[in-house]
Amino acid sequence: MSRAAALLACWIAIGLERGFASVFLIELGSLRIAPSVAAPVFVFLALQASRASAVWVCVLTGAALDLTWSPGTATGAGVMLGPYAIGHLLGAAFLLKARGSVDKKNPLTLIVMSVAFMIIVQTFVSLVMGLRSVYDTIEWSMATEWTSRMASAGATGFLALAWWIVLRPVTPLMGFQQPLARFSSSRSY
Repeated sequence: MSRAAALLACWIAIGLERGFASVFLIELGSLRIAPSVAAPVFVFLALQASRASAVWVCVLTGAALDLTWSPGTATGAGVMLGPYAIGHLLGAAFLLKARGSVDKKNPLTLIVMSVAFMIIVQTFVSLVMGLRSVYDTIEWSMATEWTSRMASAGATGFLALAWWIVLRPVTPLMGFQQPLARFSSSRSY
C-alpha cells in the first residue's frame, strides 16, 4: 500500500465527512440520519491493506474524527479523544477477521462491510458517550442517539456504493495488488 495515497484518500474522506455532513443530513423528527462519507474509504483501505496498515489507518482516522468532532456540553463545545479512535479499532478488528471470507471485488462487500463497521463504531461511541453523560454535563440521550446512529450506519451503505465506483479503478494507483479474476478466459494447465 502506498502510504502517501492512503493518507491522501483518508484526508479527502475526513474533509468530505466534516464538510458535507449537513448535505447528507436527513431529519425526521428527533431522528437525525447522517450517513458517513468517510467510513467506506476506511473500510476499503482496511480490506485491501496489510493487517498492521489496516489497524493504523482505522485508529488514526478515528483519532482525526475525534479531534474534529465536539460533543455538546452545557458549558460549551469540547473535544474528546477516544470514542471514535477506539470504535474504529474495534471496527478494524471485525474487518480483519471478516476480510478473508469476502470477495473484495464485489461492490456488495464494501456496502455490507461499511454498514457493519459503522454499526460497531456508532454503538461504541453511543455507549461511551452515554456512560459519560451520567457523570458529566454532556447533552446526550442514549436511546435517541443510538437510534439515529444505527439509521446513519444503514444509510452509509448508499454512499459506499458511490465510493466503490470511485475507488475500484484507482486500486492499482494506491499500491494494492489487483486480485486475480474469478473467471479466466484462458486456462493454463
